[in-house]
Amino acid sequence: MINSGARASEVAGARLSLATLDGPFRHVRIVGKGNRERACPLWEETAALLKHYVVSFRRPPHPQDFDALFVNRRAHALTRSGILKLVKKYARRAAEKLPSLQRKRIRAHTIRHSTAVLLLRAGVDLSVIRSWLGHVRLDTTAHYARLTALDKREALDQFFTLGKLFLRDQNLQGQRQDQALLNWLASL
Repeated sequence: MINSGARASEVAGARLSLATLDGPFRHVRIVGKGNRERACPLWEETAALLKHYVVSFRRPPHPQDFDALFVNRRAHALTRSGILKLVKKYARRAAEKLPSLQRKRIRAHTIRHSTAVLLLRAGVDLSVIRSWLGHVRLDTTAHYARLTALDKREALDQFFTLGKLFLRDQNLQGQRQDQALLNWLASL
């Protein structure tokens, strides 16, 4: 999910016949909202893990689910709700090793969101991210750019709060304070 940015419903609908796990253009074709199809490139590691899963762990599916890429323990195609359960299960496990995750609400869409933000932070153009995620409109994808601007604002607010704490703890008697500078800093 992190590699493709796919929605839970798109992962549930992933088909073995639409996955190319070998060759120079390893990818999976994803059928998204409105039956729009897009190709998502796969990292070499992701393709290798998927091949290992298909060969070693994928149960022979029921005939009606023969082409499902992911199958559950009853050999039926994995459903959206099954994916949500898996995400919650592994989020709990991760929180055991990283306690700060316990305060976070991690859902399947969190992974999709993380893909978009990581692509944006890596300098990938919004129009490419739009195509990657299967958005029809660029303004839907622009939502992620606004979030990173908010991240910057929060970081600045935290920095300013730390500065206030530092100044309060210092002995400023006998030191000249530039009120205009302090006012400008407070306005940030």
